[in-house]
Amino acid sequence: MGSNAAAFKAQREKWQTEAAELRYQVMIPDELQAQKQETRRTIEAARQIDLTNASTELKSKLFRLLVDEITLDANQGEFKIQGPVGAFSFVSKPLK
Repeated sequence: MGSNAAAFKAQREKWQTEAAELRYQVMIPDELQAQKQETRRTIEAARQIDLTNASTELKSKLFRLLVDEITLDANQGEFKIQGPVGAFSFVSKPLK
């Protein structure tokens, strides 16, 4: 009976941790609105300047807006970038 109680307690703690992590990921409407406004300001700033001369801070903000995930598979020679506007993949040819 003791092992069942310990297993139940461990499972409950795992679920509590997962629930806390999920609550952290959920945005309230004010947070979403603030994020949208920041995104609009960043995009407008990018439109106004030559990105080759943009500040590192602006380039970083744009990168975070446009890139959700980067996958690198060294064994297959594949590099993939995914974001809200789509995905880009590059597969290199093996060196001879």
